[in-house]
Amino acid sequence: MAVAAPSAQSMDCLRLEQDSQIYGAGTIFSFGKDGFRWSNPANGVSIMAHAPEWKVQIYNAKTNRIFETPLNKYEGHMLRISIIFWGFSFPRIPFDEGPKENILGLQCRSFKMKKLNKAEKVEKGIDTLFDAKLLTTKDLPYPPQVLAFVRQQYNFPALGDLPLSLLIERKGKKKQFMLQTKKITKVNLPPSDFQAPAGAKRAPNDKDVLRGSDENSSLDGLMQDIDRKGF
Repeated sequence: MAVAAPSAQSMDCLRLEQDSQIYGAGTIFSFGKDGFRWSNPANGVSIMAHAPEWKVQIYNAKTNRIFETPLNKYEGHMLRISIIFWGFSFPRIPFDEGPKENILGLQCRSFKMKKLNKAEKVEKGIDTLFDAKLLTTKDLPYPPQVLAFVRQQYNFPALGDLPLSLLIERKGKKKQFMLQTKKITKVNLPPSDFQAPAGAKRAPNDKDVLRGSDENSSLDGLMQDIDRKGF
């Protein structure tokens, strides 16, 4: 893992550069023992929390709007729409644990979808799914709040340790990464990285935060779909 130069009044953290069919390419997930920050540079949205309360803040830098919610009530903003995209939710998938594997020099537990017949898949609501594979690791130090956030952000099943990868294959489709960790870097970050800037405007809900100033943006369109379809 590469090491970035430290800065004054900073804390030791890890920065994971990730891609996802749910949230897009180039997301950045940074965390240490006292906080985390997930950000999507493409749309200006950051999600962060810090000790001791670990209250989740959803912040849009383009509109300077913020919404706060307890960690145990947070769900990823693409959760409902992604279920429509894929036709199922990931916790429905039954997994068997397989041999350990390595990602970026980290030892990972591997979980592969159980072999099911057509009737069993229909019963579980995953009849469009051909295969799935989840990789998790405990080789990275993280507080339990980080694990809780990742599982809720991606609606992943509670298996193993910190998820680094989920690959699915649907009938007639190419394999797709719901999460793919591409690079891990040790960094030193100031505590301010784990909270929204002072003066952010309070929003009544997370959808109001996620709407950008450009009403034609792709994220706005998804939020409007959620409103219209009542997900």
